[in-house]
Amino acid sequence: FASVGHLIDSPPQTAFGQKSVKKTSPKRVKNTAQTNLIVGGQSAGALSLGESRERAIARFGRLESEYDYNLDTKLKCAARKELRFWDTKDETSPFFEEYGNGAWVYLVNGAVDQIKIQSEKFRTPEKLTIGSTPAQVRRFYPNIRTFVELNSQCECTGGRNLIYWIDEARGIAFEFQYWRDAKARRVSSIYVFPPNTEFLPEGCVYLETQGWKEIAPFSVEEPAGMQEEWEKANNIY
Repeated sequence: FASVGHLIDSPPQTAFGQKSVKKTSPKRVKNTAQTNLIVGGQSAGALSLGESRERAIARFGRLESEYDYNLDTKLKCAARKELRFWDTKDETSPFFEEYGNGAWVYLVNGAVDQIKIQSEKFRTPEKLTIGSTPAQVRRFYPNIRTFVELNSQCECTGGRNLIYWIDEARGIAFEFQYWRDAKARRVSSIYVFPPNTEFLPEGCVYLETQGWKEIAPFSVEEPAGMQEEWEKANNIY
C-alpha cells in the first residue's frame, strides 16, 4: 500500500493505544480520502466491484498470495479466486503479527465480487474503520441483519465466534472480533459486496465445520448455548 495520511488531526485510538500521526497537507488528505474510501455496494480503495484481477493488482500493489477455490460440494460456495494484499506496516489489529492486515479481493468469473478490508487506512464516508465500535456502526447503519459464524472462535478472533452486521440493501458488512486489550467487540473487517444479494464472508461458509446462523439484530454475541447445540446437532467433536 502507498503511504497514507490520516483524516483527523488527533491521533486515533487503537487496541494498542495512541499512534503517532504525521502531519499531512490538505491536498494530500483530500486525495487519500478519495483513494481509501469504502463505499458499500460499490468499491473499496478505488477498486470497484466488477473490475478485473489486473485492476486489483494495479490498485493494491504487491500481491501476497493468490488462491483458486472450487468448492462445489459446499452449499452456496461459488468457484472463486482470492487475492491477498497485505500491508506489512499496518498494525491495526491485535493479531497483526500472525495474520497481517490489508485487503482481500474475491473474483467470480474473472470479476471482483467482494472486497474485504482489514486496515484502518480505509474508511467509510461516515469515518467507520477497523477498530470502530458497535455503537458507531449502529448510528449510521440502522437496517442491519446479524449473523454468527459458529465454530469460528480461535486465538485470532479473541477466543469468540465472529459476528457479522450486514446491510444487504447497501452492500456492506461489518465483522466484529473480540479484542482482548479493549475488552470489547471491535470492527475487524469491512466487506463490500453487490447490494441486494446474500452475503457470505469471503464468499463461502464451510458448512461441514462451521455454522451460519442469524441472530437478533445488533447482537454482539450469539445466544448462550447456541455453539454447544450446533456442535451436538452436527456431531462436531
